[in-house]
Order: sequence, then C-alpha cells, then structure tokens
Amino acid sequence: MELRKTAIGGGLWLGLLLPVDADDLYALIVGSARQLSPYLPWVRLVKSVEDERVFLRDAVHRMAEGQAYTVGVWEGESLAGLVSLDIDQENNSAELGYYLGAAFTGRGHMTAAASAVVSWGFSQLGLARIEVCVAVDNQRSRAVCMRMGLSSEGIARGAIRLHGRYVDRETFAALAGQWPEPRR
Repeated sequence: MELRKTAIGGGLWLGLLLPVDADDLYALIVGSARQLSPYLPWVRLVKSVEDERVFLRDAVHRMAEGQAYTVGVWEGESLAGLVSLDIDQENNSAELGYYLGAAFTGRGHMTAAASAVVSWGFSQLGLARIEVCVAVDNQRSRAVCMRMGLSSEGIARGAIRLHGRYVDRETFAALAGQWPEPRR
C-alpha cells in the first residue's frame, strides 16, 4: 500500500492526511461529534479548522520521524474517517486507532480500512504486534476488532477515563506471523 492514495475496494480508498485536508477533517468531526464524543473525549476540544490543520501538521511530522502514521478513509471524494498507527519503536509494535463519520457507519468501511492499515503495518513497517484498546461498552469498535480477526487479550478494569468516569478497557491484538485474513 502506498500511503498517498490506495484503493481498498467498494469505492473506498486510503490516503495520507495532510494539512490541506483540515477543512474536510473538521467538517467530519463536527458533523459526527454526537456519535464520536462518547468514546473520543478530545472531540469536544476541536473548535476550528485551524485546530485540525495543527493536528495534521503534527501528524506529518510524526510520520517523518517514524512515530505514527495517520491516513484518511475516503468514500469517493468524501472523507469518511481516519485510521492511525501510533508506533512503539522500542517494542516494534503499534496501537491502532480509528473513527468513522456517522454517515459512513454500518457498511463495513472501518473493517476494510483498518484491516488494510494493519496489513500495511506488518508488511511495510515490519511491525511484530498491533493492538487496539477499546472501552468494553463500545460495541461498534469491538465488532470491528472481531471482524478483523484480532484476538481479545482481556479486560482491564477501570483503565480508561471517559468524561470523568473510569470504564473497563478490552485489548485486541494481532501478531505479524498470525495475522489472519479479515472476515467480511
């Protein structure tokens, strides 16, 4: 997968997010804030396109340093969501993060996009392990992990603070030598 623009099927493609995409990213977050904010508390801190431009400049810098990779999920010409790998260079592993705009959910887009990014992380970055940490009551995110074929590694009680309360966190992971083909 080449990061700038890669078709992943069904009219979807992945592309490296750049500061010029700040308007689209801001509109996606603001338009889906009600759906995103229960599990992504930072959503309420997004106040302007400039906030997203700063975020994307930092994302480009972190990519250049090999610290993280942030790609947009596009449906045709519309930004549908985001997938990221936050790299732990010492342990040759990464944490996968993702979100999808409300108008794009329920069609398998995130399973396809996240699976492509995980495959890329193993094949191109040579990562040994990729994990996802989700709040146990985030059923949609847990379902993405299960459809991808990630293994549940257990639940840590009270491990995530969301909106002033502590919730349980489930960790899902894949190892490079055991990465399965995703279930659709």
